[in-house]
Amino acid sequence: MSHYDRIDLGTREVNINNICVLVNIYALLQYDPDHSFDGEYEPGELEEMERKIKSGEWKPTIIEVVATAYDCEKGTDIMGNCVVADTEDVNDFIADYDMINNALAALVTATLARAASLAKFVA
Repeated sequence: MSHYDRIDLGTREVNINNICVLVNIYALLQYDPDHSFDGEYEPGELEEMERKIKSGEWKPTIIEVVATAYDCEKGTDIMGNCVVADTEDVNDFIADYDMINNALAALVTATLARAASLAKFVA
């Protein structure tokens, strides 16, 4: 499925084996076709949420935070079943679930794993 929006989340510096790396971070938003209303709701709350989604005021969304850097593996953090109205809602999800730090950690972990696997080729 294609993404319906991309949000630039800036850059961060990370240290990988004493090498400072500048990481670009962004969020990709994708419509969530498998969205479900799990949980308990107050009377009328579920109907109101369904009405707002049907009207287009809210969008069931999958948020993917991506961290990329030159010579590094990509790091991501993905959360589905989000209902958002605007960029502020997306930023709230990203902050509440520490998605930027999770994507950065994934980038570092994947890069270190890839470096270890390539070490066998170094003379």
